[in-house]
Amino acid sequence: MASHASFILPFLLSSITLHLIILIQIIPSCSTDNYTNCRNLFDCGGKIKNIGFPFWGNARPEGCGYPELHLNCSGNSTFITIQDVKYMVLDANADQHVLRIARLDYMEDLCPTKFLNTSLDHKVFEYMPDQQYQNLTLLYGCPASPPPNSSKFGQFRCPVNDDKNLIYPLSGDISGYSLLCYTSVVVPVVSSILLDNIVDLGEVQGAMRDGFEVKWIVGGGECDECEKSGGVCGYDGGSNQTTCYCQDQSSGSLLKSCSSQGPSGSEVGNG
Repeated sequence: MASHASFILPFLLSSITLHLIILIQIIPSCSTDNYTNCRNLFDCGGKIKNIGFPFWGNARPEGCGYPELHLNCSGNSTFITIQDVKYMVLDANADQHVLRIARLDYMEDLCPTKFLNTSLDHKVFEYMPDQQYQNLTLLYGCPASPPPNSSKFGQFRCPVNDDKNLIYPLSGDISGYSLLCYTSVVVPVVSSILLDNIVDLGEVQGAMRDGFEVKWIVGGGECDECEKSGGVCGYDGGSNQTTCYCQDQSSGSLLKSCSSQGPSGSEVGNG
């Protein structure tokens, strides 16, 4: 028995030592990979290129940006999903933190397969504060007659409930009339198309394709210290915090900068 134990013990010790060496090597390797990967910028051709933190996608793995800010490149077009609605990204201004986006389900016509309101994740986005855009309400499956006391409406046909039903794009208070309709969808459009007495449906569709602007409100000042120290900003999904990836990082800890050892970042929405 003693002979058997003396044979097993060195094997166990060498196995434990090997595992320790592997673990020690893995941590800095992962940190270095994060640093290298997150130095990459998102590039989809056209206008959407050179986009970094707080976004991720393509050559930027998930740990390089906020989970909600995933950019997808397909055929030189960039897409983002916000609150279950897919948008085409038409323009991106990294200095101003502004995206111009258009709903993909309204790019071709005003008859989507699903009726979803336009809404933002207010932890990461906000509408632009100016008066350039105004909500437009599309009413589906309404009575044939227009709402009373309404001078601004347009009507056209769309298959709803396996039948062709009238749709009224309107602005203003229509809560009472909307109860008579099958459903409604709210979409921001440029305010100028609502100045005329009658809503021009061609202008409505053009405004849908032109999209609207939103501002991302995360990933700003929280990264300054990291970048000044030579690091690259990233996001740790386990703790829901931003972190700083460093070139020679030898620890798996969350860092605020490459010269600090403490926990980093702030929770989603505090950027």
